[in-house]
Amino acid sequence: MNEFIAHLKQRKLVQWALAYVAFAFALIQVLDVVAQRFGWPDQVEKLLILALAVGLLVALVLAWYHGERGAQKVSGTEIVILALLLAIGGGLLWRFERNAPVFATSGSTNANLDAVSADRKSIAVLPFVNMSGDKDNEYFSDGVSEEILNVLARTPDLHVAARTSSFSFQGKAMAIPAIARALGVRMVLEGSVRKQGDRVRIAAQLIDAATDDEVWSQTYDRELKDIFAIQDQIAKAIGDELEVKLA
Repeated sequence: MNEFIAHLKQRKLVQWALAYVAFAFALIQVLDVVAQRFGWPDQVEKLLILALAVGLLVALVLAWYHGERGAQKVSGTEIVILALLLAIGGGLLWRFERNAPVFATSGSTNANLDAVSADRKSIAVLPFVNMSGDKDNEYFSDGVSEEILNVLARTPDLHVAARTSSFSFQGKAMAIPAIARALGVRMVLEGSVRKQGDRVRIAAQLIDAATDDEVWSQTYDRELKDIFAIQDQIAKAIGDELEVKLA
């Protein structure tokens, strides 16, 4: 055991491992920021983590053979081990990519459309987009979405995706069929809120994710006398309309 530990110290295996982990952690953090800005799907980050895990094994093999002095020649055993690790890693990445759900960032594909097979009486309410240019109005647009969700949740025989799940797609540029498939719903309600002076305009669209077609849309103009009353009023109006459309 003592001899094995001495070999580890001699080949600087721990130093190599720590340096690699620090590099991998920094790379993941950078990718996480970039992925959020560009709305990349979560599987990109998962694939990177899996690739880095395989890379750690490769780094340890290189450290074992070259950690003591970098001028050592590459042995046949080392080549075989590295080839096996890369083959195993490639197989894991291929299998993960094959089994991972496909997310689209724009438009829709036949694969996305065919995958949406949920019952028509299932819906997700996405957070309405604040188009006023003032981030202080974000709470109002989110409030409208929440009120609509609460109204629809009281509708008999209607499956409504949870708020936490629906709002997790806020700010992400993903196709409606992909979102619907991830949430297990058929219909998706999205919309926007615009405010000018003491007036607000709320636009809502109901989309059938199986065809990616807009089946209903409406625009509501109101005065901002009572924000909560407006939210309730718009939510009830949209809820009544959707009950008819989904029946």
